[in-house]
Amino acid sequence: MLNMKAGWRVLALITILALPVVSVARADFEQAMNYFKSGKYVEAAAEFQTLVDNSPNYDSGYYMLGLSLVKMGKAAEAEQAFSKAIEINGENFGYHHGLAKAYFDQEQFSKSVATLKTAEPLAADTQSRFALFTLRGYAYAALEAWGDAVNDLEAAKKIKKDGAVLSQLGKAYYGLGHNDKAVVAFREALQVRPNDPASTPLLAESLINLGA
Repeated sequence: MLNMKAGWRVLALITILALPVVSVARADFEQAMNYFKSGKYVEAAAEFQTLVDNSPNYDSGYYMLGLSLVKMGKAAEAEQAFSKAIEINGENFGYHHGLAKAYFDQEQFSKSVATLKTAEPLAADTQSRFALFTLRGYAYAALEAWGDAVNDLEAAKKIKKDGAVLSQLGKAYYGLGHNDKAVVAFREALQVRPNDPASTPLLAESLINLGA
């Protein structure tokens, strides 16, 4: 699966830091968060499941349950958790992004794109917009909608020059047959990630195509 860890981690971290601790036991919430931060996602999921069972309107509890399930590779179950969080509070962009990521992980790329289109007005800060453009750009690329992928990935690039985003941008330009722009993107990607195994051969192939 394509690498979108930068945008996903940044947005998840920001959303986690902003989560309110509502009418749930603070000690239980802190224990669940400690499990999550320690990479014990099975234990974290069990704790967050208990929290939402006891507090059915705890939207951020469902969100954290979804994040834990994504980390466990259980995207279909995560989809349900994110959907419940949105049902309770549809104004949080992070919840929609989580749902789009769950769709992406299930290779339901059109649903991922549609979810992010709906949530775009909620992406008010630069980190959220970077995460939106990155994930949607990758989803468009998976659909081979290269022009739409280029538009979103260029928008992400303007916010932050991330190596994975630049590499995917190069692939999108390559898919369009724009070898000159692909070369620029791959070279920028290699400046950020010199040992990127994907960019080097595609850069060489783009240069060969230009020469031909």
